[in-house]
Amino acid sequence: MCKPTILSQSSIGYVKHCRDCGTYTIAFNNSMVALDKKGFLGFKGSLRDCYQAHLKNEVDSSFRYIMFDTFCEGIRFLFSLDEIGEVLSMMQEAELHQYITEGEEIEHD
Repeated sequence: MCKPTILSQSSIGYVKHCRDCGTYTIAFNNSMVALDKKGFLGFKGSLRDCYQAHLKNEVDSSFRYIMFDTFCEGIRFLFSLDEIGEVLSMMQEAELHQYITEGEEIEHD
């Protein structure tokens, strides 16, 4: 039975991990995704690339204009630059928490 541990939490969501099944749950605003380790790292990398690509735009960083495709056709996340930054921060904090508490190596892509 899954007993997920909260690895990171902020005003917009949280990151949980279940050691039994290996699932990472990332909740933000009114959305939630459940991913394995490879999916977690891929999602983090894609968000990071998206964040860096939009950093130079002269748009209010709290305005939601960044569409982020999902694996489901026709379903996209809509983010502000601030929101992407906060989700990335939660994911990085979750990795650090795991490394400190469980000794699990942080992987970089």
